[in-house]
Amino acid sequence: MELATTVSAGCGAISAEVLVCPTSVHLADVLGVMGDSVVHLGAQNCSDAESGAFTGEVSAQMLTEFGCEYVILGHSERRALFHETSEQVAAKCISVQNAGMTPILCVGETLEEREADRVESVIFEQLDAVLTAAGVGAFGHMVVAYEGLGDWYRKNCES
Repeated sequence: MELATTVSAGCGAISAEVLVCPTSVHLADVLGVMGDSVVHLGAQNCSDAESGAFTGEVSAQMLTEFGCEYVILGHSERRALFHETSEQVAAKCISVQNAGMTPILCVGETLEEREADRVESVIFEQLDAVLTAAGVGAFGHMVVAYEGLGDWYRKNCES
């Protein structure tokens, strides 16, 4: 909560759009701390199912009830650790947009894919899954975030 309070207090007169994306269990608390701040609220993930019995999942519609405007999707950790496919990420993008929020679509390659000179093909596949599922118009209401250099940076630049 301290970070959300500090960010909210420091963003009164800036011209950039600022977004805080806490874990789902902290959404209500962070929203309460932010009050009438100009900072936007987002979530770190959501289910691709719009309704139904999916124990433990958080739907996009549920996130709108907390005041979320954005949802991070396809983060490298979700793809690597939870084996989310680009098709699953595309379905989540559609669900988020159907709920009236903006998806933040994370794209990028792993260190192994970078070293195998597959950067362009990996990112193309990730973007193409959304294009195929949602159409080109979906990109007009989406943020695309490239995050592929993290592994490379850690390997080559950190001491």
